[in-house]
Amino acid sequence: MLGDLQVPGSPEQAATLQALAARAAVYATRARGNGTRRTYRSAWRAYEAWCNSLGRPPLAGDPETIAMYAVHAADRGLSLSGLRVALAAIQAAHRLAGTALDLCHPRLIMLLEGIARTKGSRPAKQATAAGPEVLRQMLGTRPGRRRRSAAATGRSCC
Repeated sequence: MLGDLQVPGSPEQAATLQALAARAAVYATRARGNGTRRTYRSAWRAYEAWCNSLGRPPLAGDPETIAMYAVHAADRGLSLSGLRVALAAIQAAHRLAGTALDLCHPRLIMLLEGIARTKGSRPAKQATAAGPEVLRQMLGTRPGRRRRSAAATGRSCC
């Protein structure tokens, strides 16, 4: 993560700094959860392969390259949320490499708005509400619950 350190001073100081750099790398890898790291790795590999296929440097920090990749990914069926994850992964790789990448570049923002407007986003799926009969069945299956008759409770139904 931090690369080779140039350490003036004693060998003991160099060893201490090397050990700290190694620990810093471990902490940096734990900044994201395992699932996020796997997803980012996969998204980065796809972006890197696409860049290599066109002879473009993947870590150039070029918003035009990112925009072209966004078009490519959207055209291949990547959802809007998947595209946002891919862009986050690309940005994280640039950040780790110390390369500036402006995902707020006006042309990139406009392109992403156009993709969102064209593809739309998936509507939130809302579960159907459980009706009285389903609720009765759910409550009836609770462990340790004594079933009382409607007459005993003074009610005609649930």
